[in-house]
Parts: sequence; structure tokens; C-alpha cells
Amino acid sequence: MSRNATRYNRNAQQAKQPKAKFEEQRQERSQHKLQPKTNKQKLYQHMLEQMTLIVAEGMAGTGKTMLPCYHAASLMLSKKIEKIVLIRPYTPLANKTIGFLPGTDEQKLMPYVLPMVGYLRDALGSATVDIMLADKRIEIQALESIRGRSFSDSYIICDEAQTAMVAEIQALTTRIGENCILVITGDRRQNDLKKGENGISYLKRILDTYEIRDSGVIEFGVEDCVRSGICFDFLVAYEQEGWV
Repeated sequence: MSRNATRYNRNAQQAKQPKAKFEEQRQERSQHKLQPKTNKQKLYQHMLEQMTLIVAEGMAGTGKTMLPCYHAASLMLSKKIEKIVLIRPYTPLANKTIGFLPGTDEQKLMPYVLPMVGYLRDALGSATVDIMLADKRIEIQALESIRGRSFSDSYIICDEAQTAMVAEIQALTTRIGENCILVITGDRRQNDLKKGENGISYLKRILDTYEIRDSGVIEFGVEDCVRSGICFDFLVAYEQEGWV
């Protein structure tokens, strides 16, 4: 065999190694499952695996956002879904719409979905998340422009839904297509909408009043917080003092 042919075969073999390593890591990550730490988290995990629409309400540190991010990552790695959609209402800043700010919707919303992106990086790896953001397998969607969309083979996570308006929740919950999971999370204690019914309270009332198939609500308490000691102490203190 010529020297050039030998070099070509060596380079071809080396080119295959990153792909093989990526596939090996994908298999390892797809078998990794985040273990719930409380009984409520175990119930939440079961609901995520069995239902189409899940509403999770509770204070910070209870895993209400982290668990669906890991579940979505697992389904993506096992190729059971094609897209992860991250949504967070853009109402906190004096109810301004994102249209008034420079940049694309994704650039405007990225600071607000960073916690979810961070969980996905932990579950999938940073490089994989960057690739999936680039090719839109992970999509950051503005809630105010959700009308007209329909999601199939997708996992949608809407975080901080207590800052969503009723009309936005109505629009979001009517976007569910085939093989789609919609998880809506929030905390009524941290509500920036001072007038009217907020999105997560409205949706909980709808689910309690009407028979909505394949859906469920879970409410976390302070006892479900698994964050560090001082964070837990503040949550208990604010629960006693009252939330503003």
C-alpha cells in the first residue's frame, strides 16, 4: 500500500472517531434518568411520562422546571420527539412586548430561558444543545406570537406561566398536535400581573371545572424544595411573611 493510501486510511479512521464518540455519549445520556428526590417529584415524573398536558405549580427549587427539561432531553435522545420548544412569557418588564427590543425573538428571549437551556445542557451536553439550537431542534418561541403554530412530535415547556395572560394560555393550549407534550409551570407567589387572573391560575381553574382529557395538575409545597439551606430558609420566611 502506498504512503498516500496509508495516510488516507488513517485520516478516514480518525474522522469517524468523533462521530462514534458522539454516538457513544448519546447512548449513555439517553440511559441516564434524573432521579426524583421527593414523593411529589416522583408523582410529577410519572405524570410527565403518562400525560399530554401537565401543569406544575409551586415555589422555586422544587424541580418543576428541571424535571421536564431532563424528560424532554431523554425523549429527544431516544428519538421519540423531533423538537423541544422553550417558552417563557415576556410580561415582567412593564408588560412590554419583545417587538420593541432589537434582535431576533430568540436573542430577546434567551436571557429569560437560560435556566431551561442550562438544564438541557446538563442533560444533553453543551455542544449538542448548541447544534440543536442552530438547527431548530431546540426552539425558543415567543408566547405572544404562538398563534398560527401547531406542534407535533414536540415537547413544549412554558415556564413562569403566572406572568402569562389568559389569552396567551388559551393560544398555547390549542397548539397541541400529535405526539406532543405540553408542560406549563409557574408560581402564583411571584406574579407580575397585578390585574386580572394570571395564566396558571386560569388554566388550573379550567382543568378543575371541565373534563380535559390526558391532563393533570401537581402543586408543590415548601417541603418539596431541594435547594441549598439558605434558599430554603428564605422560602420558608417569605411563605410566613407573605409574597409581594
